[in-house]
Amino acid sequence: MNKANDTEQQPMMPHGGGFFDGMVLGIVVGAAGYFLFGTDEGKKIKDELWIELKKQWEDLDINKETVATATQQVVVKAKQLKDQVEENLPEVKQKLQEELKELEKSTQAARKQADAMEKKLQKTASTIEKKFFMRKGRKLG
Repeated sequence: MNKANDTEQQPMMPHGGGFFDGMVLGIVVGAAGYFLFGTDEGKKIKDELWIELKKQWEDLDINKETVATATQQVVVKAKQLKDQVEENLPEVKQKLQEELKELEKSTQAARKQADAMEKKLQKTASTIEKKFFMRKGRKLG
């Protein structure tokens, strides 16, 4: 392979120029630090930010306690519901079994009625067939 082709395929700086990025970040952080710690206006802003941060931290603690309490209540309610379901489960199972038996009885009754209707229809069809295909008591044909 040709060395010239290898360098064309690979970028000159695979890391993307990290030195320049680091230098810019250092300048920005240094300027912010100087402003916040080195000037009177920066010190006022820093103190206000610190006070706001403390308030937010306290709110976070209060919210954390509220969430913990709510979570405990949810767990207790879930356990109560589970107990109710387990308590009612045998009764529900028994009712379902009774309903299934009633459904089976209804299905059997409907099947018997359908069989009886089928026999009646066959008998009626036979009678019609005999009357329709007879002339004076003799078969046509």
